[in-house]
Amino acid sequence: MMMPEIFITTCNREDGLHKMLQSLISCKTEFSSVTIIDNGSCKIDRLQKYRNNFKIVYKKNESNIGFFGSLDVALRHVTKEFFVIYHDDDLAVPGALTKQVTFLKNNPHVPLVGTCISIFNERGEASVYPGGYHESIKIFKRREIMKAYLETSFVLPFPTIMYRKELIDRDEMSFLRIFSGKCTDAVMQLKLNSKYEIAIINQPLYRYYKPTLQTEFDDLAIGKFHVNQYELFVGMAIHIELNRDELRMLKKRARMVTRDNFVRLILLSDSNQQEIFSKTILERKEFRELCIYLKWLYIFRNDLERVIAVLRVLRNVKQKCRKLKSWFV
Repeated sequence: MMMPEIFITTCNREDGLHKMLQSLISCKTEFSSVTIIDNGSCKIDRLQKYRNNFKIVYKKNESNIGFFGSLDVALRHVTKEFFVIYHDDDLAVPGALTKQVTFLKNNPHVPLVGTCISIFNERGEASVYPGGYHESIKIFKRREIMKAYLETSFVLPFPTIMYRKELIDRDEMSFLRIFSGKCTDAVMQLKLNSKYEIAIINQPLYRYYKPTLQTEFDDLAIGKFHVNQYELFVGMAIHIELNRDELRMLKKRARMVTRDNFVRLILLSDSNQQEIFSKTILERKEFRELCIYLKWLYIFRNDLERVIAVLRVLRNVKQKCRKLKSWFV
């Protein structure tokens, strides 16, 4: 069997990293080596105990270059025909790498394949995340996964994906060169699908860690999710040549996200995004809905601090809009 390489990027998550490395012991016959890209302060001496089971290569970044910067470092060290980039707080599943290599060998026209995942929390409770497809293996035609994302938010779970090295050799694969937002991995996946067919094995062959500290009722968690979605929309619009139907679907999806979640987006986005979201509120019917929301915050939750924060953002944006208009008068 062609033995793939495993890369793990890590940043000050020692306990999670060692749980992942421990899980790889039962998979040691399926890969050639594990390369750790350290973006923090990993204790090298603790890695020694794994060398009896598999080859470990350690790479230390000179400074904190971020998650996607570390992914680009990993790409520069790929030597084998196939490789994966695992997260440092998840768990590997025996047999997954073998199934992915077998698929890629039998489908030379497909440059990458992911799998479904099972999700576990800090208490060890697990659930299977549904892939949404009935086929045991689903091959997405060119641009098909882009449509799936715009319709149902579906993308291949990033750490499950096995890639062909030829993507790097053809200079088709990069992270920060493509996009610098938090959803860079998803933008790259969609960009690759605009040129190649990609696939998913419809089995939970990777264990993904997702803590329960933030619930679906947590404004912060929901707000961050929608801010990241908005960044992904921007990345798609800028870095992928969308056809007319895709662009129409993207605009529709962006309007829905903004309209339904504008208050959370304002509170959690950066200054440039705040201006975009706030301008939408000032110019559309959402202003009335915002007033109702602020009144609810004040009367029922007595959260005057948040009310003031929202109003301050709106005031600043309104002043900037007036100044901008004066330049064209």
